[in-house]
Amino acid sequence: MIAQRIRDLVMTKSFLFLTGAVVLLITAHVIMSHYIVINKSSSLPGHVYLINHSRDYKLNSIILFCPDEKLTRLEEALNNSVKSSRCPTGVNPLLKTVSALPYDYIQADAENNLIINNQVIRNSKPGAKIPLPKWRFEGLLPKDNLLVLTSNPDSLDSRYYGPISTDQIISTVTELF
Repeated sequence: MIAQRIRDLVMTKSFLFLTGAVVLLITAHVIMSHYIVINKSSSLPGHVYLINHSRDYKLNSIILFCPDEKLTRLEEALNNSVKSSRCPTGVNPLLKTVSALPYDYIQADAENNLIINNQVIRNSKPGAKIPLPKWRFEGLLPKDNLLVLTSNPDSLDSRYYGPISTDQIISTVTELF
């Protein structure tokens, strides 16, 4: 009888411990996915970013945004996309730096030269497995549009797919490390 009680007590404690561990892991996952984003690419210098839960961007803000259908197809063709339910297109959001705001004067030519408000932005040449489109444009960036770039010359960014809509922004982020 005492042995049975001891077994029951051990089983109860094991069950409670296991249940607690599962609850802790689920809670950590929920917290991480709502407050932290991990950058697995070399597009930006940081690896871990804090989600600010604010869409108030400015020039040089790092933003987390959902790719549109065109960008999703390009990412999939390059095997860069990771499936996720966070964005309507079914892929993970992207991290990029806001480099041009609505009404900035943009020149993007066939040689992939990009000029923002008379400032030349260095060329980007990713090691792509498919031919990349070259975005061409000259004029004022339309209302509710942004150019998003990175300092990494191998990054796939607005130099190739053009502007993103401000509606695609999930949040600004802050680099932690």
